[in-house]
Amino acid sequence: IRKHIDFLKLENLEPKPDWCNLPSFYWMPKLHKNPYSYRFIAAPHKCTTKPRSKFLSLALRLILKHFREYCLGIYRNTGVNAFWIVENSLEVLDSLRSIPTRKAQLASFDFSTLYTAISHNLLKDKITNLI
Repeated sequence: IRKHIDFLKLENLEPKPDWCNLPSFYWMPKLHKNPYSYRFIAAPHKCTTKPRSKFLSLALRLILKHFREYCLGIYRNTGVNAFWIVENSLEVLDSLRSIPTRKAQLASFDFSTLYTAISHNLLKDKITNLI
């Protein structure tokens, strides 16, 4: 932790004194799967990575806002909705309610390996270029 705090000081992102913990790791069972499965969770409460996480979250929210506006322009010009990101399940329900039931087809997909297959070095490079 000390090494990470020293690195953060160089980046002007020194954590608060009580934020010097390691993240907690645990797993949640997926009881709806057959056979049962699990999801690992990293809980960074009061962790040294908090300043970086807050910065990255802010940057990604700005990118998301820009992309949403861009897609809204596409929708206005073409009638095609190119924005498929939702904030919560209520947005999904509202969208489903607006579809005439005779034409609706609903499908659900589980992307259990989508993010785990991305190379960390490639991910860091792409996010760095994006920000």
